[in-house]
Amino acid sequence: MDSRARIFPPGLRRFIQARDDTCRTPYRDAPIRHLDHIVSHHGGGPTTATNGAGLCEACNHTKETPGWTAQPIAANPGPGKRHTFQLTTPTGHTYHSTAPPLPGTRMWGQGLPRDRGIPGGRGIPQRPGIPRRPVSATTSGTSPNCRTGDAKAA
Repeated sequence: MDSRARIFPPGLRRFIQARDDTCRTPYRDAPIRHLDHIVSHHGGGPTTATNGAGLCEACNHTKETPGWTAQPIAANPGPGKRHTFQLTTPTGHTYHSTAPPLPGTRMWGQGLPRDRGIPGGRGIPQRPGIPRRPVSATTSGTSPNCRTGDAKAA
């Protein structure tokens, strides 16, 4: 997905927008309006997923003013690691911006919930706020997604 051009290609744009979700400036929750290079393109920054960030319009313009610097922290994030960059203000304060976890990602240290409908059932990841459909003992066993066999085995 990396590009030699200054403009982010469509696939890379969609990836960064999905990864960042909202403005990546710390303590902001504004919608993304600009995709920008963390290390500016004219300063030698490549057009890559690691060097790209979604920002609101105000933060993008502020980042370009004298005294502000930004640099990627995780140059090559691996599995379980999220994209991070460091932002330094003109006063010397530094802030780290880490991309939110992707939807459906299990966070480290969080166990899977137990399936209460089936004794000894396996934990099934569940998005918060979305209730699971209860498993019925009368469900036919014809569907490969049916869990009746587990209930009968108990």
